[in-house]
Amino acid sequence: MEISNIRNSNTVDYISFKKELSIKSYVILINIILPWVMICVNIFLISQIQNLYLNLFMIPISAFWMAFWVRAYLLHFHEIAHFNIHKNKKINDIIGNVFFTPFFGMWIKQYRKHHWKHHNHLGTYADTEVSYHNPINLREIISGLTGIYILKILFKYFLYFSKKNDESNYLKNIFLFISSVSLMIVTQIIISFILYNFFSIFLSISWLLGFFIFSPFLEKIRQTCEHRSFDSSKDIDYTKIEHGPVTRLFGDDFFSKYFGAAGFNKHLLHHIDPEVSYTRFKELEDFLVKSDLSNLILSNRSSYLKTFKSLYNK
Repeated sequence: MEISNIRNSNTVDYISFKKELSIKSYVILINIILPWVMICVNIFLISQIQNLYLNLFMIPISAFWMAFWVRAYLLHFHEIAHFNIHKNKKINDIIGNVFFTPFFGMWIKQYRKHHWKHHNHLGTYADTEVSYHNPINLREIISGLTGIYILKILFKYFLYFSKKNDESNYLKNIFLFISSVSLMIVTQIIISFILYNFFSIFLSISWLLGFFIFSPFLEKIRQTCEHRSFDSSKDIDYTKIEHGPVTRLFGDDFFSKYFGAAGFNKHLLHHIDPEVSYTRFKELEDFLVKSDLSNLILSNRSSYLKTFKSLYNK
């Protein structure tokens, strides 16, 4: 069913309704600033600890905390890819490249081309974002927490951008990808050095551990919860058998809102219409619940915890 043909119970057509959904910039600003406030709180509190053993004990806790909030900040890069941060497309992309690429490791235009294929081919062999192909189990958790997962992701992107085709200059794509990854690595080393020089080595280690290990791990868990089917099986190779399209709606509680930041906790709505800013998802969900898509919305509501439990080891 075409979303443009949808009407709600008040006979309001979707096209007219969508015109009212302008971006709430203040919401985006708050949700971009808050993660860094949370990271700074962590830095301040950990820097007050003088006991060596307590510092060592707090390293993984501090790393997970910073990874969680770095990811909450970084998920806005996805909004930028859909031109949902600023109405001026040039300014939108400048914001992405200046403030997010040093943490994401990809220039916005490259990411946009890659990501759009995820929307066009969700659940098929042509999908470009397929972390949901693998189950959530002990093996995948170990892979994530040992750094194997992030190396696989980087290698996957490198192979994608190094493909020769008629649509693009693959040498240019390789250069752009390597340059963006290099910028990301250098940026994290600089941040780590600043933390070591002005605070403590424990915070420096926490930052690197959080950014390069725990952050990709949390991303893997979130993406799998969003797209892996409850009917999936760890015994099926989804590179040979199509998984099928799956998206979900998660809660509005504090954890869900920031674990699935930038509207990822309402990912089904984003796949229904990628042009709508996440700052208007509440209105969009209310509209769709009163439309012919009501069953789709209601049947795909869940929570991250419930979904994680249902998907574990299957």
